[in-house]
Amino acid sequence: MQMAHFSTWTAFKIEKKYAEQWGYYPSQSGCSAVLISTVVTRVDDRDYTKTISPEYQFTVERHQESLFYDLIRRNGFENVSSERSDNTHQYNADDSGGYLRGEYKVPKCETSIFKKKSN
Repeated sequence: MQMAHFSTWTAFKIEKKYAEQWGYYPSQSGCSAVLISTVVTRVDDRDYTKTISPEYQFTVERHQESLFYDLIRRNGFENVSSERSDNTHQYNADDSGGYLRGEYKVPKCETSIFKKKSN
């Protein structure tokens, strides 16, 4: 995990991207989300859509996530916004003679903005 002077940052965004993994079971098929990347990018602390510089970006590997979130807490950051986009899947099922229709959502992308707490 390359963290370019992370302790001096004032705001950043975390983007998590997911892929779908399909499974086929005797009763039905379905998919689940599999995390494929977590990218951290430094952003302007007044306008979260502005990236400071492309070199202030790094990828957090899966085995480093808990360490990274500890680092966020220790450096005094708080989550100021989060959003998530999903894929929706519909399914048909037979419930012992009855017909069921339902849907479930699988995450596609999650974006969280963190800002250093002001004292």
